[in-house]
Amino acid sequence: MPGQGRGAAGTCWRGGRRDEAYLDEYKRLLAPLRRQYPAIAAVDPLPLFCDTAFCYPTRNGVLLYRDGLHLSRGGSAWLGTRISLPQ
Repeated sequence: MPGQGRGAAGTCWRGGRRDEAYLDEYKRLLAPLRRQYPAIAAVDPLPLFCDTAFCYPTRNGVLLYRDGLHLSRGGSAWLGTRISLPQ
C-alpha cells in the first residue's frame, strides 16, 4: 500500500518521495503509450485511497489490500464502482 509507515489508527503515512518515485515511474512508462494511442484513458486512483497525509487500508468497512501493494477482491470491486473514465 502506498505509504507504509504507521499513521493514525487505521491509516498509513503517505510515503512521500517513495510514493512520488513510484508514481513518476508509472507516468514515465505510460507517456509513450498515451502519445501513440491518444484515446487511451488513464486513471489515477491514489486520491480515492489517500488524502494529503494518510492512505487508508479500509473504506466503508471494505478491506482494500491483500498485501502491501495489491488490491483485495473487495478493494478491486470498491475501486471499480468509483472510477469515472473520461468521455
